[in-house]
Amino acid sequence: MKLNNCVKRFIAILIDFLILSVINFCLLMIIVLIITTGNIQPFNESYSYTIWPFIIQYLFPITSFTLTILYFIIMESKFNATLGKFILKIKIQTENGGKISVLQAFMRLVLMIITSIAGIDFIFYLFNNKNQFLHDWLTKTYVE
Repeated sequence: MKLNNCVKRFIAILIDFLILSVINFCLLMIIVLIITTGNIQPFNESYSYTIWPFIIQYLFPITSFTLTILYFIIMESKFNATLGKFILKIKIQTENGGKISVLQAFMRLVLMIITSIAGIDFIFYLFNNKNQFLHDWLTKTYVE
């Protein structure tokens, strides 16, 4: 049962990243459409003197990153689940069964990234009897 919960959570995050990839791809296509309909030639010398290289190199990645962070924070604090978790009927809640706050959602995301990169999140999960990853335990949240 414990491994089943872990697999469901992993599939949910894959669904979330698939959704975010589609959104980011659409955003990039809008930028490309604007460039092409504006008759701007990307390989023309005059292109380098426009704002488009700045938008593609800096603004798009920053916007994409910000959308990803906001997606997780807003969805988890407002709806107790991201779309991936919602599809798999998983929800996030506090110790007393309530909604998590915006701060908890933000801290949960930051800690999830740090502990996952460090490789200790899954190890903690295996030895925790409450089905919590380290980022859940630190933010006092539960995923069911």
